[in-house]
Amino acid sequence: MTDMTPKERLFNALNDRPIDRIPTFCSGCSQTVTVESMEAIRVYWPEAHRDPGKMAELSRSTYDLTGLEVAGVPYCLSIEAEALGCYTDFGSKRDSIPQITGTPYTDFDEVVVPEDLLMAKRVPVILEAISILKERVGDTLPVVAGMTGPFTLAGHLSGIEPMLKGLIRKPDKYMGFIQLATEIGSIYGKALMEAGADVISIADPSASSDIISPRMFRGIVKPAIARIVEAIGGTSFLHICGNCTPILGDMAETGVNSISISDKVDARQAKGLVSGKAKITGNISTTVTLLLKGPEDVREECRAAIEAGVDILAPSCGISPVTPNRNIIALVDSARIHSLPSAGVP
Repeated sequence: MTDMTPKERLFNALNDRPIDRIPTFCSGCSQTVTVESMEAIRVYWPEAHRDPGKMAELSRSTYDLTGLEVAGVPYCLSIEAEALGCYTDFGSKRDSIPQITGTPYTDFDEVVVPEDLLMAKRVPVILEAISILKERVGDTLPVVAGMTGPFTLAGHLSGIEPMLKGLIRKPDKYMGFIQLATEIGSIYGKALMEAGADVISIADPSASSDIISPRMFRGIVKPAIARIVEAIGGTSFLHICGNCTPILGDMAETGVNSISISDKVDARQAKGLVSGKAKITGNISTTVTLLLKGPEDVREECRAAIEAGVDILAPSCGISPVTPNRNIIALVDSARIHSLPSAGVP
């Protein structure tokens, strides 16, 4: 088999076509940029959060400097909420990831939806960065666009604690936030795909089984994500943090092509639960192994994940910006070294 491009390798894996080795990727929030990479190419946060050219250059640097086979934007889960008027803190340091810090709204009918959502705040920055990446690396690397899942976006708009309580006490009021978030997600996700993204990565951390019950996920979140996936109309991944074993089957039934699992999920069990419905991406610890340990520890965890049957080898969530590049390189090296457990090179 001739050498594959990273993009070919990923899409072959997603579509059950032959691959030379396991692909590497990152779908949790699409954040792969490190401070070490910023220093290497002299492009930095927080400026790159608002500049599409710098954003694209930084995203491309991940592959150039570590070999991780993806070019992803943005680096946060604040784009949609900021565009809808929520308060955003960009920070002032090179490792500062934009965060939603509050909302001006107490009811969903108060939310100010811009007349042209795609021109609001940083939305056009993301769309232009995708277009730049598509032009520069689109034949080689998969361009991934991250977006906020509907439950998390609804929590940004309403406040997550009021929403969790309100869905029980005042369900009509808070379902309004979720319905609005679903509509916004459908518009934004479709625009990301049309801008040139190869993969849309939906991250919905507030929908974790560590926060809400499987019953609430099935009744509220699952149909909302499914609607967004349908609107996207292309390849999509779904990442939900924490131990989401109880809802893995439901996640797969949203229509996404792959589920990105955290290190809290047993990869072998996950494979069994979603077999035939979606691929499994994961699940190398970002908060411990990649961030705090060394390359040998990374390689050992990668070996275990590959043997457990993950279809795509990846960090368990978005990469911390202070992660050493040598640990990301070790993840990529592991994909090159270890043979696939159930399929070889044809």
